[in-house]
Amino acid sequence: MSTIITSDNYLSIDTLTLTSITISNMTTKMIDTFLSKPFPLLTKLDCTYSTITRIPEIQTLTSLNCSACVGISSIPILNNLVELDCSYCHRLINIPALPNLTSLNCRECFNLSRISELPNLTVLDCDRCASLTGISSMESLTSLNCGDCTGLTSISKLQSLRDLDCHGCTNLSSISMLPNLNILNCMHCYNLTGIPADLLQLNNLICEMCTSLTNIPVLPSLNELNCNGCTNITSIPMLPNLTRLYCSGCIKLTSIPNLNKLTHLRCSTCTGLTTISKLDALTHLDCNRCSGLISIYELPSLTILDCKMCINLTSISELCAVNIISCSMCDNLTSIPYLPVLAMLDCGYCNGLTNIPELPSLNELICTGCTNLTRIPLLPALTGVDCSGCTNLTSIPQLESLINMNCSSCDSLNNIPVLPQLTNLKFDNCYSLNLYTVPLKFLDISTLSSDLLSHAIEYNSQNLDYIQTCLDTTTGDQRKLLEKIIRNSVLVKSAIKY
Repeated sequence: MSTIITSDNYLSIDTLTLTSITISNMTTKMIDTFLSKPFPLLTKLDCTYSTITRIPEIQTLTSLNCSACVGISSIPILNNLVELDCSYCHRLINIPALPNLTSLNCRECFNLSRISELPNLTVLDCDRCASLTGISSMESLTSLNCGDCTGLTSISKLQSLRDLDCHGCTNLSSISMLPNLNILNCMHCYNLTGIPADLLQLNNLICEMCTSLTNIPVLPSLNELNCNGCTNITSIPMLPNLTRLYCSGCIKLTSIPNLNKLTHLRCSTCTGLTTISKLDALTHLDCNRCSGLISIYELPSLTILDCKMCINLTSISELCAVNIISCSMCDNLTSIPYLPVLAMLDCGYCNGLTNIPELPSLNELICTGCTNLTRIPLLPALTGVDCSGCTNLTSIPQLESLINMNCSSCDSLNNIPVLPQLTNLKFDNCYSLNLYTVPLKFLDISTLSSDLLSHAIEYNSQNLDYIQTCLDTTTGDQRKLLEKIIRNSVLVKSAIKY
């Protein structure tokens, strides 16, 4: 357990037995006075955020944390030091040779220009060290974060490196001789012209917005590839173990190869793609705004499809497992195929769509603004529908499971059938709608004429439970009016209890 050194105890405490100390709430002079004492057993020093200006040469130290000590300009040679955190030490210029150091955090040391030979270092975080121009002589390094080190032009000869994050190194032009690399994040490395083909162990590659890249090599172990925004990539190679591909904004990409293990594909705004097909393992596809896309087919495992705003898409077929489809604003899509397990369909503003097939598992339908849609089929599992703005829709079928419906601005809609489960209804601006077909609970009865109420009661004569509920939840003059109408109804009066 660390002993906390403060302005109250720094003069009286015995330093000869201390093994771990934390400096807190002391002036620079107090710190200098205290650290001038002997520390024969000290192994851990934490002076984070302190006003310390000089680190003492305590050779027994194995752990030093001087993060955010802005007065420090150098680190002494400490031969037994294993862990060093000197992050945010903005005056620090170099890291000396520390033969036993295994972990170094020097992120945001803006003036750090040199890191000396550290033969046993395994973890290095030098994120945003803009003055650093090279990283070398680190044979044991396995993890390197040098993000936003804009002074770096190359990274090479790190034989043990497994994890490299060099995002935002805008002057980095080459990566080489990293045979054991497993993860590479080089996003926003705008001058990087190539990914080495000898990265045989690479599992995850993030090269998003590397606009100078023209190709991806064949990487046999690659499992996940993110090349979003790589505007000069023209093709994706055969990557036998790839399961996830994110290539949105690759505008020169013209095809997706038959990647047998691919389960997730996000290729939105890939305007050069014309077809997506024959990906047997694919379960998730996001290809929205692929303006050149014409057809999607032969994806037997697909469960989720997002193809919004694919304005030239004309065909969706052979998607037997698909559960969710969002194809809104696909102007040239004229039909939806029979999809036995489809549960959710958003085809809003598909102006070419004239009908929807019977879909036995469909639970939610959004067909807003489908101006050429004339009918909705019988959909036994449907609980929610938004058909607002379907100006040519003339009727709603008997949907026994329907709970929520928005049919606002359906100019041609004449009536609403008896829907026993209906809980929420919007019907604004339905100018052709016969109001007596609207369930009474969605109307203000006090504004309706006796004739209209009579029509409503007769219209609902087959749904006695509904009429009984209306009566039971109405009071005052409205209840008296309803009672009078019910008594005059031959079909209803004998079954209703007052």
